[in-house]
Amino acid sequence: MELLQNAHDAHDSDDPGGRVLIRLDHDEGPHGAVYVANTGRPVSGSNFDAMTDIAQSDKRPEEGIGNKGIGFKSVLQLTGAPQVYSVAGAGSRVFDGYRFTFADETSLKDLLGGDVTLAAEVAADVFHLCLPVPLDGVPDAVNGFAADGYVTVLRLPLKSEEARVEAAEQLTALSAGPPVLLFLRRIGSLTVEERQDGEVARRTLVRTERVDAVLDRLTVSTVTVGDGDVFVLLDRQVAADEFGDAIERSVLGDHISEGWRDWQGDARVTLAIPVGDGPAEGRLYTHLPMGEQAVAPLPAHVNAPFFAKLARVDLEKTVPLNDFLLDELAVLGAETLLACSAGTVELPPTLCADLLSWDASMSDRLTRAFERLGHEVGTAPVVPLAPGSRRPWASLAETRLWDDKDRTLFTTDRLTREADSVLVHPSVTGHRAARLEKAVVTLVGRSLRPSDELVATWAESLARRLAGAPFQAEDWARFYDELAGCVERPRSLQGRRILVDDEGKLRKCNTADGRTPRRATAFFSPRADGEDQPGSARTGRGPGLPRSLRHRVFFVSRNIPWKNRLGSVTTKQPGRRMLEDGGLVNEYRADELLALVARSLRDRPTPELAAEVLTWAFRLSRSETAPWRDIQDMELLVLGADGVWIPASKALFCADWGGERAKLLTELIDRAQDVSEEIAELRGRLTVPPEHAVFRGGSRDDWRDFLGRLGVGDGLCPEPVPRSTLRADGRYFADGTPPTTSLTPATAKVWKRHVERDLPTDLRPNTEYVGGTPLYRLPGQAGTGTPWGGGTGKGS
Repeated sequence: MELLQNAHDAHDSDDPGGRVLIRLDHDEGPHGAVYVANTGRPVSGSNFDAMTDIAQSDKRPEEGIGNKGIGFKSVLQLTGAPQVYSVAGAGSRVFDGYRFTFADETSLKDLLGGDVTLAAEVAADVFHLCLPVPLDGVPDAVNGFAADGYVTVLRLPLKSEEARVEAAEQLTALSAGPPVLLFLRRIGSLTVEERQDGEVARRTLVRTERVDAVLDRLTVSTVTVGDGDVFVLLDRQVAADEFGDAIERSVLGDHISEGWRDWQGDARVTLAIPVGDGPAEGRLYTHLPMGEQAVAPLPAHVNAPFFAKLARVDLEKTVPLNDFLLDELAVLGAETLLACSAGTVELPPTLCADLLSWDASMSDRLTRAFERLGHEVGTAPVVPLAPGSRRPWASLAETRLWDDKDRTLFTTDRLTREADSVLVHPSVTGHRAARLEKAVVTLVGRSLRPSDELVATWAESLARRLAGAPFQAEDWARFYDELAGCVERPRSLQGRRILVDDEGKLRKCNTADGRTPRRATAFFSPRADGEDQPGSARTGRGPGLPRSLRHRVFFVSRNIPWKNRLGSVTTKQPGRRMLEDGGLVNEYRADELLALVARSLRDRPTPELAAEVLTWAFRLSRSETAPWRDIQDMELLVLGADGVWIPASKALFCADWGGERAKLLTELIDRAQDVSEEIAELRGRLTVPPEHAVFRGGSRDDWRDFLGRLGVGDGLCPEPVPRSTLRADGRYFADGTPPTTSLTPATAKVWKRHVERDLPTDLRPNTEYVGGTPLYRLPGQAGTGTPWGGGTGKGS
């Protein structure tokens, strides 16, 4: 890498066509040899001085890639005697300029007249790269480079087998990993050769660059490198005074050498964004890629005059110069995005997404960059939108990310055109979309994924379009199936107008509790399930509704294929499962219909509806498979003797129904109504006699059995005392006093008298005890001065 650096710097800065060849010849010498040739400037006197003076360089900081004076010295890991061959001037086809190597102990002895002792002392005291020795001849292998137009050749006879292995690994690295030519603007081609056993493996890496736009300090170029990988290069000139200040702070902090103060001219920062899929993560460069640890803060390769750790392993993030350059790179990205939205720069939408996808650890730099440019990162119009949108750009705060996932209805195109959705350009998919979504969460604190509620709004728009076109059952089936894959919580669709009925009319989905007044409830038609045989609507699966409630029900279109049949196996389509699971459409089952009837009765308990529902439920109960539990849960009303409809669970059979208890209750009311108001009130809970018209359509015994199962009481029955379930520590039961305030004083007195006869003795005083049921009492039990006031609690 360091030798490629020197080869690049040898070319003129305005010449993009430089050639470099690097060869590893395994067959030459005992361990092989490495050649590095370039077509740049010949070795000059200042170059010679720099190469023979350790840690010295004749280049200014801004003139090339390296400025530490150690690039050439890095060859010592491979060889002990590097050789340099150069032409004297431009156009020469022979190496007639500088030709030299460096003295070892053997050559020193010859130079010092055979003085072995002196030669050993010099070798021990003087670094041998400071002792150049001229080369008289030029090997044939080297002369071949001159014939091919190369100006300078560095030959490295490898010193060991370990050096050979190291050289082979470095040769492989040139064409693997981040592209080495990406930011080497002076090199047009790099040829990498490996020769062994007479065979030659050659690969040429080419670099071309086309300038696409120049705006003030911003330049946009397209670069093709290697095997055709294409990058867009964004290059920005850094303000000289700010760059100089960063250098000064770094020097004063003892982070970099004072030689950086000699920087003259422009400093630039560059982003290289892959046009294709690109790498999973970008790399930091100082013209050449740094080590694997030097990961770029966004999915692009980053080049700047960073101060890197030795051997370019990683970035010294504590250096003020590096901190400044990273901020400038963020400004470069923000400036480019704003230029794109203004129409002065044109980039593919995928690259714009990459410019926003900064790593969370450095995303604050992008936020500050937008602020420097007078914008907020969340509201700046920097997100490219899908074709067909009302505008080409939107902000992170309003844009949503959508993956079509092979859908045909819920697609970016249709959502944009028909639902006026604000969606990221559809080319931003896969890992790019994932990176963008992650970055946006950090930048603006919200997800790019649309909420279920927003998808529900889009679904209503698409449904309106479908309903406005000729009915196509397959399109509607696809609509519901695709929608099922678009929402995580189907309940978010409750109340949305996305259902189509048998007449092609759009209807609203059911709501959570189904209590929306005067709104019809959606059901799947039994005919859609192949149950259109005569009488099927009156089976236990789904009875017919009372006539006055039929307007409270509608069926989603039976023509839509809601189920899939494969042989003898029938499965529900995803759309149907979604509608059922979300409570959006009910199955046509008895329990669902009875619940609907019960809600209707509670919402509008008119005498006419109460009578109709009671008769309907009675007829339903005559079936052998009657859903009694669901009927009992309906809380049906029964007509009382005073003409008021009351809950069946509160009603009491009058004497006309027959039975000893009903007769005794009527006698009790007649005798005690003047002395007990509570007993008198029981008369209002008596039902009308069985001869009443409300009980037509069945025998007295059938109606009595039906009403009894609904909860109509037979005689004077114990009733639960509200809020009377006992809950107290054991010590409160010690003297027989009831540990509750829900009993009347008279009833509490009766309680105490009975409990005192057999007080509990095994209760722990500080342990809480909870009753399993509430307390019960008889109506009229609390009266005073009557047999019912201080009575024993026994019923009639």
